[in-house]
Amino acid sequence: MEKQHKLFVEDKFRKNKLVEKETSIIAEVHQLHGPIKSYTNIHYPSSLSKRIFRDSTKVTHIVFKNTSDGSEWTVTKEIYNMEATKLDLTEYILTDELNNWIKEFKNGRNSNDLRFGQYIWCKYIMSDLFPNPDTSDDGFGSESPFIAYNQILLKLLK
Repeated sequence: MEKQHKLFVEDKFRKNKLVEKETSIIAEVHQLHGPIKSYTNIHYPSSLSKRIFRDSTKVTHIVFKNTSDGSEWTVTKEIYNMEATKLDLTEYILTDELNNWIKEFKNGRNSNDLRFGQYIWCKYIMSDLFPNPDTSDDGFGSESPFIAYNQILLKLLK
């Protein structure tokens, strides 16, 4: 396996003025046959992902890390493309999505470590159903695909 080097991207090379305001989010941008680029003080991970995937065909994934709580998440080109092409969700589509999920992943997560509810939130327009998201009842936070399905379906049927 080829060893990858890390490059720290200095603040002076970044366009966003928010870089001067401290945050606990860092990003490591992984690319084919190239060094890992490391960014600090990330305020809007989705905007950074959008810009990076739009501007570079060599980027394979971006790892975001929260240094204050130790959490980390990965955005791949596949996840970014799902977010970029959001669709309208219906009860029939939601049911098909659940059936396909259960066949492939059962009660678990997919290969991108997404729960069923997270996957639905990435793929479909949810802002009309949940204008003020609250992970306790919006399907996003549940580990169980059935609970997530029921929470989202209740809103779809209203």
